Amino acid sequence: MRERVAFLKHALVGGTREKESSKANKDGKESAGENIESLKREAIDVLFAEYEELRKQAEEMVDKDIAKANELIEQIDKKLDEIEALKNSENVLIDDLEKIIARDGENKRGGRSGEQPEIDPSERTILEVTGRTSEGEEVKVNLAELARHWNKFYQDKGIDWVEPIPEDIKLTEEQAQEMKRQIEVLGFDWPVIIPAGLTGEPEYAEVEEEEIDEKIKKKVKVKRLQLKKPAEHAEELHRLMSEGYKEVTDYSDNYKKDGGVGASRDSRKGLRIVIARKAKEMTDDEKLKATVGKSIDDLEAKDGMFEKYGVGGMTEAEYLIFQRIYFEETKKHLDETRWTCLAASRRPRSGRVPDGNWNTDGEGLSFDSKTTDSRDASQGCRLAGSFLL
Repeated sequence: MRERVAFLKHALVGGTREKESSKANKDGKESAGENIESLKREAIDVLFAEYEELRKQAEEMVDKDIAKANELIEQIDKKLDEIEALKNSENVLIDDLEKIIARDGENKRGGRSGEQPEIDPSERTILEVTGRTSEGEEVKVNLAELARHWNKFYQDKGIDWVEPIPEDIKLTEEQAQEMKRQIEVLGFDWPVIIPAGLTGEPEYAEVEEEEIDEKIKKKVKVKRLQLKKPAEHAEELHRLMSEGYKEVTDYSDNYKKDGGVGASRDSRKGLRIVIARKAKEMTDDEKLKATVGKSIDDLEAKDGMFEKYGVGGMTEAEYLIFQRIYFEETKKHLDETRWTCLAASRRPRSGRVPDGNWNTDGEGLSFDSKTTDSRDASQGCRLAGSFLL
């Protein structure tokens, strides 16, 4: 693989070549062919940056989670295929190149589900973001007020294992612009601060198990991830966020087989603002309604809704917070008619995605888990943007 990477780098970008601008030259004009080549080289830089990030993650996971490392290696191979295909393509659309380039810095902007790089504190200067939704509603996000509100919420709810949220938190100019875009384009009007360490991280180990191979109808030995230790505060968070409900939270067999509460691994971590659309049902909002009937694979695909809108889904822990605060404010519950897939969390043993809703019959929360290719008219996904603080 290393030889293949070296070859591609030499062939495509000339080793340590700096990015070339796709802007017009000093005469104010640039031929279509030169413009495409410039965009092509910039797109290749983005693809190589994505490859390097995947490679680093794979190296870190080798000693921790071999199954996850193997998944990352598969993604690396696909990324190299994508680079090679772009290299060999003679007829490439500018639109396709610009979509690749737009992926650069998505995590830094806070849209997608993945972890985000740390930001130099000197770049954090924005105290307030204001935008207006397409319906004309003004949304003002004052970070000091937001910090005070959520410190009180976590204190009142007995979530005493997290650090207080600093009241002097700020966003970068880039984050502020992206938050404003999400307010104005996506109608996001519901900012929530999620503290670092809200649930902690589950621990997994690879074990060898016997199971029936359906093709040959015989027992075979397979390697599976087994939950060694659930996320430290997950069960406590589930309990606190459902206090006062008539029924205890219901967990499906699929959810329990994956390890139960605390088995979800989140793609987002750290102190962050998560902003979403305050809609009781996903069918109450045009863009949320468009997720209904789509699988996680559909949403995460190239040109899927996550890429199109520059956002992701929620984590399981984030969903618990959003559900609770909605109840506190309205005495009603989210998602009485549909399940929402919590796309920023995964069940590592099975690869399934947890989903949740409000069970009107039992008057309590319910959690299930579904395969990433599952499509059903009863499920959708609550879109969310995330901004690392």
